[in-house]
Amino acid sequence: MRRLFIIIPLLSSISVFCQYNFYFGNIHSHTSYSDGNKDSATTGYNNPGGDYNYAKGSYHMDYLGIAEHNHYSSNNNPGMHVAHYPMGLYQADTANHTGSFVAMFGMEWGTISQGGHVVVYGVPQLIGWESGSGGWGPTNNYDIFCTKGDFTSFWPIVKNYPTAFCTLAHTQTNDYENLLDGAAYNAKTDSVIKGLAIRSGNAMSTTTNYTDPPATLYESKFLKALALGYHLGPTIDHDNHYTTFGRTNKGRTVVLATALNRDSIMAAYKAIRFYASDDWNAQVNFTINGKVMGNFITTGNSSISRCTGRSQRQYQQDRNILRQPRQRKQCHPLNFQYRQYIAELCAYHNHKHQLLLLCKDHPGRWRHHLDITDLDQPGCSSGSAGAYKIYRPATGRSDQIKLGN
Repeated sequence: MRRLFIIIPLLSSISVFCQYNFYFGNIHSHTSYSDGNKDSATTGYNNPGGDYNYAKGSYHMDYLGIAEHNHYSSNNNPGMHVAHYPMGLYQADTANHTGSFVAMFGMEWGTISQGGHVVVYGVPQLIGWESGSGGWGPTNNYDIFCTKGDFTSFWPIVKNYPTAFCTLAHTQTNDYENLLDGAAYNAKTDSVIKGLAIRSGNAMSTTTNYTDPPATLYESKFLKALALGYHLGPTIDHDNHYTTFGRTNKGRTVVLATALNRDSIMAAYKAIRFYASDDWNAQVNFTINGKVMGNFITTGNSSISRCTGRSQRQYQQDRNILRQPRQRKQCHPLNFQYRQYIAELCAYHNHKHQLLLLCKDHPGRWRHHLDITDLDQPGCSSGSAGAYKIYRPATGRSDQIKLGN
């Protein structure tokens, strides 16, 4: 199986170590408030407060976002009540500790049968459509009304909140009113959507020793979104429905933020300063003319550099479950693979350049991710120089660009 390291738009880049810190986590998970904690009878975990505390004990989990389904079908299937939403926000506030762990609470809006699911943060009230009385109770099961499946109305609601953002979950064909399958590019919608799950799941896994393989890949959906002109980053969604919270595998969404607090993590998502990695050790910097991830630049003479590092925390805490120190003494040459079919897609949007950063499988290597020169050094260095070709749709040329200083 090919393993993902990082996929980002070329208009974005990873910042230098001195500017940002690397924080690892997940913003798509569920508790018993909707359809998670299915093992609560045996684990004793049955609400966001307990689940945040559980996640604090997971390896390489600096932050956790719980996004409950926004509607009610039946108890735990999903069983969201409007009263749960402020309770979840309160429990996130209680579990949130600046400098050690960030707890976030939001919603997963929509249904699979009518348009797909969107993960939403930064909206302080529940958006829904269940009016009157029903299995959820005697009154409306929402604070803000939006018709089920009406994404045309949904995006502007989210946009009303300055810190709010959306990511697309396990995207399927024709989801979100054909957003990626025939609908015209919409700049206002683009301003709300900040990410798309490049991997999602395993939603029903009960593994808690980090041994699950990488989850389902939604690469084609991500590439289609980029080709249409949407500015978004890749996430890894766990979408867990059992009490696993970071323990099924080592995949994480890596956020580059100035500090480990909720405002910084939220701001990083809003600025598309994040990437997806199957490797919880991965710390990679990639800059274009000194500009960091999320910036939009126009240039005809790109100066591209990268530096790599590793997480000292992993080395100190749990190196034995991964590898011994200095085990990886030799590495393959740095290889940025730029796929020609992506270049062809980019041609549809003149002056929009996108880069696909992947790594070919090398069975003898410790990891099948982006090749880096020395994973044992916690500091940042330019490393050995490499080169790759970048296709420029505006000129039709392929330029070879050297990596390093």
